[in-house]
Amino acid sequence: MNFASDASVKINNVHVPISVLCYLACLTLPAYYIGEQFEPQMAYAALMIGWLGPLDGHFSWYANPLFLLALIFVNRPQRSSTLGFIAFALAVSFLFHKNIIVSEAPTYEVIISYGWGYGLWVTSLAVFSIGQLLRAQGEKNSRITP
Repeated sequence: MNFASDASVKINNVHVPISVLCYLACLTLPAYYIGEQFEPQMAYAALMIGWLGPLDGHFSWYANPLFLLALIFVNRPQRSSTLGFIAFALAVSFLFHKNIIVSEAPTYEVIISYGWGYGLWVTSLAVFSIGQLLRAQGEKNSRITP
């Protein structure tokens, strides 16, 4: 009797909707706080203007299109995992910036704290990337079927 095929574990892609829900939830929350008044900066606003970040040396926003690309390649776990981890690294790079531009003058404000929006954003990328990595490892070892 051959138990090899029976020993395969059926894995669903529950990490994908969890990741997307975390991402969508993050948009409704403050991403970070600036200035002496502890002013919240909403994540959806950061998403809208973040593409301008490279003008100030911030590249973390580009985690968003990489995440979208990783979602497009969800059925190719190795590729989407790689894209997801690059997106995760870019998102975490935001922690290395102490100031952020707040006007076209340019005026800068100190980042005082990070909010739940930032935390959920990074979490969504981590959940997706790790889930895809586990899928890729399972397919490679033929122990887990997609």
